[in-house]
Amino acid sequence: GGGGGGGVLQRLRAAAARSSELGRRRAVISRAGAPGEMAPPRGRQPGGGRRLLAGEFGKRVLVSVSAEIAVVSAGQTTECVRGCRTPIGGGRTADFALSGFGALTVDTVTVRVGGTPAAVRTASGSTVVVELPPWGEGGEVFVEISTPEGVALAVVEYVEPPRVASARFNGAGTRINVPFTEETSVRDPPPGCGEVLDAASLEGLGASPSCLWPDKGTLQVLLGVGATVLPGHELRLHADANLRTADFVSDPAGQAPFVVLPPTVSAPPEIVMEGPEAIGSCDTATVTASATAARPLVYTWGCDGCSAEAAALLADATARGARAVEIPGDLVGGGNKVVAWAEARSFLNFTSSRAHLTVAVFDLPPPILLVDLPPSPRYGPDELFLAAKAEFSKCASSRSAVSFKWRVGPWGGPVTDANQVA
Repeated sequence: GGGGGGGVLQRLRAAAARSSELGRRRAVISRAGAPGEMAPPRGRQPGGGRRLLAGEFGKRVLVSVSAEIAVVSAGQTTECVRGCRTPIGGGRTADFALSGFGALTVDTVTVRVGGTPAAVRTASGSTVVVELPPWGEGGEVFVEISTPEGVALAVVEYVEPPRVASARFNGAGTRINVPFTEETSVRDPPPGCGEVLDAASLEGLGASPSCLWPDKGTLQVLLGVGATVLPGHELRLHADANLRTADFVSDPAGQAPFVVLPPTVSAPPEIVMEGPEAIGSCDTATVTASATAARPLVYTWGCDGCSAEAAALLADATARGARAVEIPGDLVGGGNKVVAWAEARSFLNFTSSRAHLTVAVFDLPPPILLVDLPPSPRYGPDELFLAAKAEFSKCASSRSAVSFKWRVGPWGGPVTDANQVA
């Protein structure tokens, strides 16, 4: 251009010398002015214009970097004035206002968007309307507008549709939290699960799941009764969900599958074992294990230092998935005891701590005492109401009145309204 080939080359070298990082950088060289640079748009890495030596398996290899160069004309500018945010799918038009140019016509204007030719729809006065081509990713992209009089640059922003950033169970396993990469165009009132997720995804969410939107960028799926979805399962958005960016600029979000992840933090089940602590050799102890959970738990039974017969009995309860087991007193023998234990595993694969219950067997046993505990979790300072029941052993040759004595231990707190039941 003006100034001669040597002057252009000198300016190119000056601009490239200021590019010191790997990547791509656009150096803007004025035909009739001093060399200059334009900062790269968002989404483009700065840099370029130098060679680096890098090590690869102990060898030195040459890494070459290229730079894009645009020669623009001093005093001639353009900027996008309408449609400057556009979906990455392209197909929409943008208006550009030019300054410093003469009369414009479709035949004399050439437009390239990020190096890709773009169709000029109209060109009149100082305005050019361009149909923007598709672009592979979101971010700002240079638009180069050329006429026989000169070249000017503007910027448009390509907008990606909102995507599912993650999908993760909450700690209790009752809900799946689905944040998006940005706020969506979800309507108010928000659609139900049947309009957001496809039919295959709904099958694992249980009966009558609920879909809530605490904000426009977060979906919460409350699971229904009988839900079967597990960590590692894939879900998809409904084909007609039509979720776009909040300003409706982007294309609709697609149906790319997203994987449900386990919770980052989860409390294991808290298991409680109930049953008599003493029976006769003629009796059977019914021991139950229970815990509060979003879905049925898997129970594992065992005993510490017990006989092979008792161990086999508890192993059978584990194989059956039972949450209660009956231990015959004659299997343990009078004067002996069995220390039974149980664990509970949730569908999220969290296992409770081991709960124990010791059952002693007597030839002449005391009354068999059972205490009904309120369901867990139990929180203070609310009052707890307990009910006790005593039964005579089948080994007892005689029966007499039974009295109850209550004590809260080990701290010895007060007990009120403790009825003595005979």
